[in-house]
Amino acid sequence: MPIWNDEYLNYLLTRAEIEFSQKVPSIFTRFSLATTAGISVYDISANNLVGIHRVTWKGIKLESWEHASAEQRNEWIRPQDQGSQSRPLFYLSYEYGYGKIKFHPLPNEAITVDDTNINGSDIANRVIISGFRLADPTGTTYRIPEYVRRRFTKYYAMEKAYLREGPGQDLRASQYFGDKYLLVVGHFKNIMNKIPKSVLIHFGERAPLTSKRLARPSLPSTGAWGF
Repeated sequence: MPIWNDEYLNYLLTRAEIEFSQKVPSIFTRFSLATTAGISVYDISANNLVGIHRVTWKGIKLESWEHASAEQRNEWIRPQDQGSQSRPLFYLSYEYGYGKIKFHPLPNEAITVDDTNINGSDIANRVIISGFRLADPTGTTYRIPEYVRRRFTKYYAMEKAYLREGPGQDLRASQYFGDKYLLVVGHFKNIMNKIPKSVLIHFGERAPLTSKRLARPSLPSTGAWGF
């Protein structure tokens, strides 16, 4: 009789992919944003962003408030400019998960949403946000590539399954697979950050991996995992 049912293991596999996309921003997204003259704040929470790479206003790159120098910030928020409308110079993202974006100065025109050609001729006509987002394991568009996914999701599921209280709990096995999960995440972080593979990175306080093989639980026989 299985120790863990398919519903629980599928839940862990789903959480693994979402967590990986948080730890290693790797799912690129690009979308246009509708703006209204005189309105500075816009909700972008539906896009599930974990990082903003670039924002352009009709083809012109906006500066990020977070990366601006003190001199630039003082210049951008001069008292005489408060409430004035013009082409925005910079943006500020805030709330958990980049839920909102704010422009300054206040936008001076309404720009509509149209994602048909935001990689081509429409760049000069739209407000476009590019960045990284969370994985969506329920769909097919925003997924970690399968050759990556099949490696780390198994280790994550094994770590959490062995950690669960009750039949099947094995803290040593949980730590073993947790270390393997962190090692794989570290490798892909290096790739994304263009860090040479020869650079060694240590994670947390865990002990080095042991070479002893441990029994592996059976992962779900149902679900779109294809393992």
